[in-house]
Amino acid sequence: MIEETQPEKMIEKKKPRFGLKSKLIFFLILVLVVISGSFYLYIQQISSLKTEYNNSLQSIETLNNEKSRCLGILSQDGGKFGDYEYCRQLLQIFPTN
Repeated sequence: MIEETQPEKMIEKKKPRFGLKSKLIFFLILVLVVISGSFYLYIQQISSLKTEYNNSLQSIETLNNEKSRCLGILSQDGGKFGDYEYCRQLLQIFPTN
């Protein structure tokens, strides 16, 4: 009789709930989530920097166009005094090369 109950006890042994393979898969999924989140935040930062760069580039182009216009106004013999004064001050602040 004793022999009959021993195999039943051996069968009843439960395997560990989380084995090494399960822990490894969980760890890899966690690493993947962290890397994906970091990549998303990096892309968002790059996107905002790109927008700032484009705005700065547009401002520089506008300033260069205004400087060119002012050089033309200052080289004329006649014109409005307000335009002349504006261009004189602009070229004092941002001199041409």
